[in-house]
Amino acid sequence: MANLSAKLDSVLSIDEIEKTGTHEVVDHVFSGTTCGDERVLAATSQLHQRAQEIRHQRVNWQSYLQSQMISQEDFQFITQYESATGADQRSQLLGQYGEQCAHTFNSLLGHISKDQTIQYILCLIDDMVLEDKSRVEVFKEYSKKKKQSVWNTFLNLLNRNDTFIQNMVSHWDPFQ
Repeated sequence: MANLSAKLDSVLSIDEIEKTGTHEVVDHVFSGTTCGDERVLAATSQLHQRAQEIRHQRVNWQSYLQSQMISQEDFQFITQYESATGADQRSQLLGQYGEQCAHTFNSLLGHISKDQTIQYILCLIDDMVLEDKSRVEVFKEYSKKKKQSVWNTFLNLLNRNDTFIQNMVSHWDPFQ
């Protein structure tokens, strides 16, 4: 359990908890406990809450396109993907444009520097894979075709100063 606690400390710092204004809740949860389960639950709850907030934000992809930060193909795919309502539409879209999906997500993560947008993209990827774990194959096939590691784009994100981004990337496993 000590090892788990050390990992948790490195992922969600006390400073982050204090910044979000939840340190009172966390202090209450930990008071008098000898087991780290409550701490894991509190941190996980915070991450889920933050992910929900990020999912409700919308990115102005048109401005990224107009400033030539993303390609027309990436713009078309990401806006189509966002407008898909339901698992069936997303499955159909990924069935037709699987390679474009992997290309777009890799391109966006590699070329966009704004933390909020990166957070949003990581939430989209997370939702996509959680909806159907076999969708991770899209990234594996794309990487194989490009003769690069599936980890390339994601490993670079671990160096960012944003703990939410670090958490999202560190729990993503393309070999599930």
